[in-house]
Amino acid sequence: MGAAGIVVLPNGTVVLRSGPIRLAFDMAGLMRRDPDTKAALAAFEGRYDREGRSRHSHQSSGPR
Repeated sequence: MGAAGIVVLPNGTVVLRSGPIRLAFDMAGLMRRDPDTKAALAAFEGRYDREGRSRHSHQSSGPR
């Protein structure tokens, strides 16, 4: 979370009322390998989940 209390989530992320945030499969992989984001993901391990291989960031998480 930023200093202003704003949270920025990558495209394709699903935020549920209860349960962990679900990151799109491809974004989760990229963020785990990126030097700037892998520490943050490690700090929040267990508070997010990764979607299955069929769910990629180019797919909207909104209503269809």
